[in-house]
Amino acid sequence: MNRTLLCVPLAVSTTEEAVAILQSPDRPFDIAEVRLDYLSDPNPEQILGAKPCPLIFTHRAARDGGNWSGGEDERLDLLRKAELAGADFIDIEADALSRHHWHGRAKRIVSYHNFSETPANLPEMVRQMEEGPCEIVKVATLARSHADVLAVLGLLKAANKPTIALAMGPLGGITRILGPKFGAFLVFASLATGQESAPGQIPAKDMVQHYRFGSISPETRVYFWVDAFGHGRRVAAALNSAMKRANHNGVVVDLPEGDPSELARVYTDLPLAGVASALNADPAACYTSWTGSKPDPLLLDFCSSLGKR
Repeated sequence: MNRTLLCVPLAVSTTEEAVAILQSPDRPFDIAEVRLDYLSDPNPEQILGAKPCPLIFTHRAARDGGNWSGGEDERLDLLRKAELAGADFIDIEADALSRHHWHGRAKRIVSYHNFSETPANLPEMVRQMEEGPCEIVKVATLARSHADVLAVLGLLKAANKPTIALAMGPLGGITRILGPKFGAFLVFASLATGQESAPGQIPAKDMVQHYRFGSISPETRVYFWVDAFGHGRRVAAALNSAMKRANHNGVVVDLPEGDPSELARVYTDLPLAGVASALNADPAACYTSWTGSKPDPLLLDFCSSLGKR
């Protein structure tokens, strides 16, 4: 199975900024999405001339959560220019696909976005998208419940084409972190905190360093840490680092709220290997319960410092 790629949207205002990010020697991503709708001076040729990795070109209209408020013909024309200039991928909305003149050069990502809900008929919509003229299917919907999260992950399990399936919002981080476990084509992450192009994106460096994104596989065991005190990501990072040092194939995902027993029931088929809450659990004790190993000094030091806060 191919490795899930980590993609960062370049939601910047100038072509020069986009090129500078692409040429950064410590870029934490495998592929980048050029958001033409954010650029005041869109120049696909210049960006492609500087590319160090594959590039997706997107020109998202305001109605689909983008930044473009101009005419539809102009919007699609710029996507065509990007393809002719050598774009690796073109993202085109499902309802605009019939109006896009494809030149057979870039791979087509046909996409559907819903910033209000996760529709009940989403699987049927995805099947229709798979049957259309595209190479990759992308779906991003707002998760209002854990049932919505599972519905989005279910799309990856049932996919017949390379698929990007993400839930937006506070609960959606689960779908981003676990994308590699379920074979997602790619997962979107922000360049940094405050630079998100969609609700719920996690900074790319956190995905790599805190959640060990590149090490997650279908065999990875999943654990939830519920923390309403604002330490969730730090605790998850510490536990994930300890698991890495112990060569334990697991990943801890932090959640801002939730009842552990209810989460265990809802995510039975994930499967979920363990769940605990900061209200009544200690990270070091959870580590031992989950991995069967004693916590190392680094994890113990972290737990000690956490208790002093």
